[in-house]
Amino acid sequence: MPNSGCFIKYLQLCISFLHSFKKKKKTGFCLFDGSDIFHFFHCWVAGFTPNYGTYSWLVDAYCNQNSEEAVVRIPDELTKKGFCVDKSVYRALIRRLCKLGLIDSAQRIFIHMQGKGLSGDCLLYSSLAYGYLSAGKPIAASEILNDMVKRKLVITANIYKSLSASYGNESGILDMLWHHATERGLIAKNVYKLMQQARSSY
Repeated sequence: MPNSGCFIKYLQLCISFLHSFKKKKKTGFCLFDGSDIFHFFHCWVAGFTPNYGTYSWLVDAYCNQNSEEAVVRIPDELTKKGFCVDKSVYRALIRRLCKLGLIDSAQRIFIHMQGKGLSGDCLLYSSLAYGYLSAGKPIAASEILNDMVKRKLVITANIYKSLSASYGNESGILDMLWHHATERGLIAKNVYKLMQQARSSY
């Protein structure tokens, strides 16, 4: 569990973070810098296990400061801080960047992950494919989906639900993703019923 000093710092930065959204500078930058953001994150997760929401907050905080480059450096910064940077970390960062429409940064982190000897999973590849479709890059999306075929990855019911929950406000892009994935046989059989139910609710 975090010690008292760390917890106090956490509360102070939490208050600062909340005020930063209420009082933005004319330039659009937040009121505290990237080092404070990362210290805030370090205090937050001390004694706890970071999850997708935790990393999403960190990505959003940097992007709100127009510090997209800092997001790309997160895996290396986490390693320096003594965190175990496994596939789940890269997956969380890439998913959030795809959600924000920052597909180029997502691809850079993906390449960085592969350079560490880690291979992508179905959720990660599907998120990248969505990101490319959302960015109007269908050829790049097709390459990602074709790579999924080569790796024999399949979109299961859990992955379908996860993607639908994350990108539900962009149903048109999701429909394109499902269409291209279906053409390539990337959809598990038990997902088709879920897709039909989703269409009937539109």
